[in-house]
Amino acid sequence: MMPEFSPQQVWEKFLSSETPRINVFMAVPTIYTKLMEYYDRHFTQPHAQDFLRAVCEEKIRLMVSGSAALPLPVLEKWKNITGHTLLERYGMTEIGMALSGPLTT
Repeated sequence: MMPEFSPQQVWEKFLSSETPRINVFMAVPTIYTKLMEYYDRHFTQPHAQDFLRAVCEEKIRLMVSGSAALPLPVLEKWKNITGHTLLERYGMTEIGMALSGPLTT
């Protein structure tokens, strides 16, 4: 858990070889949007994009979006960037996880 959100720090954690590595990532759609904005500004070279996608596909096992509706363009672009289809989930503190999209590999 980070004290405050920083797209740069999240991408650095995703790509870090330090242990423990991130293997599950959960965020709201706005966080994914901010990460994609950072990606568009800083990962402009095809070899950097390919490296990032390969690391995410190999090292991260699950990425989840929750707490708000996930816009289809965010879902599709995130899949193109990382190779991961976001698992969309809904729930409440009182009842726990109420609805979930299917987890497919």
